[in-house]
Amino acid sequence: MEWHIQEARNGELTLLLNGVAIYSKYRPYDDAMRWVVKEFNQEATHYLVIGLGLGYHAQALAELTTKPIYVYYFEQVELALFQQNGSQLASNIKLVNSLEVVANTINLQLLVSNVWLKAIGENNALYDVLDTIKRNQISYKKFAPLMHSNAEKNKALYEHKPYPKRSNNTACLVASGPSLNETVQWLVEAENVDIYVVGSALKLVLAKGIQPKAVVITDAQPNIVRQIEGTEYKGLLFYLLTANAEAVNLHQGEKYMLCQRGYEQAEEQADKYSLPKLATGGSVATTTFSLLEHLGYQNIVLLGQDLGYSDKRTHAEGSTSGKVVMNSSIQVQANDGSIIKTQPNLHVYLRWFNEYCPTANANVYNTARQGAKINGTQFITKEQFLQL
Repeated sequence: MEWHIQEARNGELTLLLNGVAIYSKYRPYDDAMRWVVKEFNQEATHYLVIGLGLGYHAQALAELTTKPIYVYYFEQVELALFQQNGSQLASNIKLVNSLEVVANTINLQLLVSNVWLKAIGENNALYDVLDTIKRNQISYKKFAPLMHSNAEKNKALYEHKPYPKRSNNTACLVASGPSLNETVQWLVEAENVDIYVVGSALKLVLAKGIQPKAVVITDAQPNIVRQIEGTEYKGLLFYLLTANAEAVNLHQGEKYMLCQRGYEQAEEQADKYSLPKLATGGSVATTTFSLLEHLGYQNIVLLGQDLGYSDKRTHAEGSTSGKVVMNSSIQVQANDGSIIKTQPNLHVYLRWFNEYCPTANANVYNTARQGAKINGTQFITKEQFLQL
């Protein structure tokens, strides 16, 4: 890493890391304070700041709280620069060079700015995990009020009953990636499989005359209603506690609540009714994967789980999600050995699958030929799929 100290317009020192300005070139400390105030969660019991730099973010946070603050520095050069040029830190701040030191993550707020992510670059060993956390934080902050409102409505209408048991040993997790336009026909010929469809793929599947065992919805936003409205689907519905309450209420068949791990209201509901606390991963497909693992399937087959695209569409034609994209700088390897593009949110989900599939209790198979290669999965053809 290349570190350079410069003087800002107001006379304070500022910092460049790998050519990226960590602070403002006009008023560095004030800039850091504005960001910290915007991000600060006073309900947290302790804090982890990623990036020491000249200590501005840590000092700003210490002005807002006397609770413990851990500050992670990337290398000894960074620590030396701070010791030579930074101010004395408050007594509640501890500098660390290993995240293992911060063992207690309950009620911990992690603060990492976009400029630090940009400065360390995608090749840094911590980039993937920090980028995932950052994107999840942004998403949660944006939708937190809506999630809470949905949770309250869904709890009020909840009727507890045990989850239905699996009918077969093999489950198909049907997402709405581009490859589903090809592989959805495989389901017409399939026997002895339980089909779980994410909400955005439901209408496409029903149009082929396929009746899934269940549909899964997780999105808090109102537009998710269109995934169900206008259909005559009356099969099972699995819905996240925070999923759009109107969509949940619209469904006329049996309904089963899913509780996400790490969300306080959901964990309370799970404890009250002895429901599993599922790792959701940020998407409906990752949530469905966790559900299938809990239900104990021996085989899980991923259909339409592309997590990337070779053309310009992120989702299958006929699904209720997706968009046309013109360009992306993020590239991943596909199952056929080619290189495909992906979007930041899809890349986050790919990281989740790469972490969870290798340790899954089930055998996991992937059918997206030009979809992203997922660690711990075996790519299979139509013939191999039908043999399952």
